[in-house]
Amino acid sequence: MIDIAAASCERYSGQQAAQPSDDSIYFHLIFEKAGIGIALLNADGKILKSNPELESMLGYSREELEQKPFIENTHPEDVDEDTRLFNELISGDRESYELQKRYLCKNGDICWGLLNATRVEIETPGNVAALGMVQDITQQKQFEEELRMFKLGIERSGEIFFLTDPEGRIIYVNPQFVEVYGYSPSEAIGQKPSILKSGEHSADFYKEFWETITNKQVVSGEIINHTKNGEEVIIQGSANPVLNDKGEIIGFLAVQRDITREKRMRESLRKSEKNFREIFENMQEGFYRYDPDGKLLLVNPQLAAMLDYEHPENLIGKRIDELNLFNQEDRSKFYQEIDKRGQIQNYQSEWYTKDGTTLYTKENAHEVRNDAGDLLYYEGTVQDLSEEKALEEELLQAQKMEAMGRIAGGIAHDFNNCDGNHFRGQPDAVSDYRR
Repeated sequence: MIDIAAASCERYSGQQAAQPSDDSIYFHLIFEKAGIGIALLNADGKILKSNPELESMLGYSREELEQKPFIENTHPEDVDEDTRLFNELISGDRESYELQKRYLCKNGDICWGLLNATRVEIETPGNVAALGMVQDITQQKQFEEELRMFKLGIERSGEIFFLTDPEGRIIYVNPQFVEVYGYSPSEAIGQKPSILKSGEHSADFYKEFWETITNKQVVSGEIINHTKNGEEVIIQGSANPVLNDKGEIIGFLAVQRDITREKRMRESLRKSEKNFREIFENMQEGFYRYDPDGKLLLVNPQLAAMLDYEHPENLIGKRIDELNLFNQEDRSKFYQEIDKRGQIQNYQSEWYTKDGTTLYTKENAHEVRNDAGDLLYYEGTVQDLSEEKALEEELLQAQKMEAMGRIAGGIAHDFNNCDGNHFRGQPDAVSDYRR
C-alpha cells in the first residue's frame, strides 16, 4: 500500500510546460534515483507512478503498483488514519501531512515507513494529486521496539539501574533506585552518585574506581552506600562505561543489587553455624544424622570416640548396616516407634563399637521431613550408659551378697542360741548337725 507521500515538488504549470527539458529531466532523475520511495497518486488514491526504491521496499513491480489504491498496501490498523489525512489533503483542508505507518509487502512481511504527503496540482489547475515520499524506517522501529522492551525490563527489574553522563551526573534512574535509595528521579537527576556515599570507603577507593571506569574498564564488586534517610545498604553491582561507535565514552551505566538483607542473613547464619558447630563438637552426648538409606551424613567427635573411631570422617558417608553399629532387634523396635510417632525418647538399646564391644545406650531421635512429607534423614543423640549399667550390676551384686550375709548371720545366731533340750532324745541328729 502506498500512501500519498508528500514531497516538496512544485505543481506543474503552463510555465513549466514551456520549459519541459531541464525540469523534466531533473525531476525524472530525482524520481528514479532517490534513496526513498516516491509515488504520485490521483485524487482517488490510486498510484499513477512509483519509483524503483518504493518498488524494492514493497516487493512489487511498477506495473503491479500503478493503478493500485494505496489502501491495499496499508496495514488494517493504519487505514482509517491514513485515509482521513489523505481526504483532508485532497479536499484542500491541509497542504501536507506526515505519518508513520505500516505497509504490507508482497512477501507477507510488514515494513514501517515514514510518509510525507503533499498536495499538488498537475498539468492544469484543479487537477489535484498527492505526491508521497516514503522512508523505510523498519530497522528504526525494530530498534525502538527493542529499546522500549529494554527500558520496560529495566523499569520492572528488581535490580537498580542508573545512568550518568561522561562527567558523572545522573541522567536516569529506574524505579528500583527510587525504592532502595529513597531519592525521587527529580531529586537524583543532575546529581552525582556521591550523594550515595556512606563514608565507609576511603578517598583512594573512589579515586581508583573513577580512574578504572574512565579507562573504559568495568568495575564490579561490593560497596556500602547510604540511602536518603541515612540508612546503610550493602550493594553488589558493576559500573560500566558506555561507548559510542567511535569508542568514545558517552556515559556510565550502574547496575546494582541491594544485598543488605541477604548479607545480614548470611552473617546471622554464619554465626548460627558457628554456634551449632561449637555445641556440636563440645556436647557430651554423641550426635548422628543419617539418611533413609542408612548413610551417615553427620557424626560428632563424641560419637566417633564412643564407637572407638579416631575421627568422625571415618564414619561419615558410610552405611550403618555395613558398620554393624546396632543390635538389629533393638533397631527394628526403634524404627517401629519412630515411624509411628516421628520421634523417640529415652530409648535404651545396644550399640557396638568398632571392635564389637557392646555399649548400653540411651537415645533421643526424630525424623526430619520436607514440606512434601518426604523423609530426609534421622537425627539423634546417644548417651553411653555402659558405666552406669556396670555400676548397677555391681550394686545389684553387692545387694545380693548383703542379703545372703544377713540370711547366713540369722542362721548362725539361731544355732548359737540353741540348748541341748532341743536335741534331747535325738543324739544322732545333734551328732549329724555338728559334723
